[in-house]
Amino acid sequence: MPCFAGSVSQDGSLVFNGVYDRMTMLGADASLPLGKLVVRSEFAEYLGEVQTPTQIETNPQKKNTLNFLIGIDWYPGNDWTIAAQYSHKYIAGFSTGIAGYRNSGLATLRIAKDLF
Repeated sequence: MPCFAGSVSQDGSLVFNGVYDRMTMLGADASLPLGKLVVRSEFAEYLGEVQTPTQIETNPQKKNTLNFLIGIDWYPGNDWTIAAQYSHKYIAGFSTGIAGYRNSGLATLRIAKDLF
């Protein structure tokens, strides 16, 4: 996801540009099948991820972020799948000038049936 930096042009209109700076990423993942269950996880550390500022005409800040996900998939049979997962993002060195939260999470639940 790009970071957006805003400015006001000569004619008074707002201009938003995507900022795509290079960053370093470290990560790992794991998947462990246990019968009809699969437990999976992912971890990533983004070093120098650009953060969208809250104010127009403010330079974006680079912060390290920790991202992880843990999920469980269950295959009970008859082409059914039930999956639940939780992902979390932590911004290290968070400041009020960043458009986001120090900690943010998202939980999802998927119930699916193959029809064909």
